[in-house]
Amino acid sequence: MNKNDFFNQYKPKSVDFEMPDGNKIRLVELSLGQRGELQSLVTDDSARAQAVIVTMSCPLFTADDVDKLLGMPGDLISSIATAALGLSGLNDGDDDEKN
Repeated sequence: MNKNDFFNQYKPKSVDFEMPDGNKIRLVELSLGQRGELQSLVTDDSARAQAVIVTMSCPLFTADDVDKLLGMPGDLISSIATAALGLSGLNDGDDDEKN
């Protein structure tokens, strides 16, 4: 395998996350760089970290949406963040993201 094959063959995993109303949003596995960005957030502000995880993993949102997400129901944002972490191999074995 050459370098180009390596970079072209391995793409982030994705999954459709089912919302409470039955609609679905697409979640994409976090990149290595995004994982690194989360390290300081998780210990400093876990609520903000969850909102950032959602913006990083869901193409529907951008970094500008973090403050709006902080105003959303905590259980909803937490469940999306948990699913994104699971998809990225970063949770403690919970497989809630496979709705």
